[in-house]
Amino acid sequence: MDYYLRKSKDLLASNPVDPTFGYTSLVKNVGQIDNTGLELAIDGDVIKVGDFRWNVLGTMSYNKNKVVEYNVNYQFSTSLTATSVNKAGMPANALWAFRFAGLDENGSALFYNNKNEKVNPGAIAVDEVVYMGTLRPKMAYSLTNTFRYKNVEMAFMLLAKTGHIIRRYSYDGALIQHKDVAKRWRKPGDEQRTNFPR
Repeated sequence: MDYYLRKSKDLLASNPVDPTFGYTSLVKNVGQIDNTGLELAIDGDVIKVGDFRWNVLGTMSYNKNKVVEYNVNYQFSTSLTATSVNKAGMPANALWAFRFAGLDENGSALFYNNKNEKVNPGAIAVDEVVYMGTLRPKMAYSLTNTFRYKNVEMAFMLLAKTGHIIRRYSYDGALIQHKDVAKRWRKPGDEQRTNFPR
């Protein structure tokens, strides 16, 4: 069993700067992430008879992280929702999302603001997007089975990771090869039956 506490400093990130410098951003050392975790391993022979041996190795690990400092200014709501981000006080690789409110009569996506009003995405402020979770799994498990007979060995491993989320890509009006393109809004009234914009 192992326990760890790791502080990672001087994280690199693209940070906005005054454009009069000639650049809109610079890659700088902007932050710190703390990781704490626990790792367990159990190893043993299930069967050991003559030249035959079956060994099982099980592992489990737990990791919790927190962005302690991250000097990046998220000026627009889309800067938080486009991909996973690091933000002080949150887990690393956090995913943020708009609160979807359906489509309007023109097939454009609407979202809820903090007043629960349906608005277009350009009207959503940075503090109105919602934290959904992290891309980094909190738990990881493995189970390795090894079979050996004389000098021949065969092994297989089962892996699982839990405690994280993923973002499934769906049709957003841009990629016409997407499988959901046929479900998109096409005419007034379609907003009653579909969530896919025109």
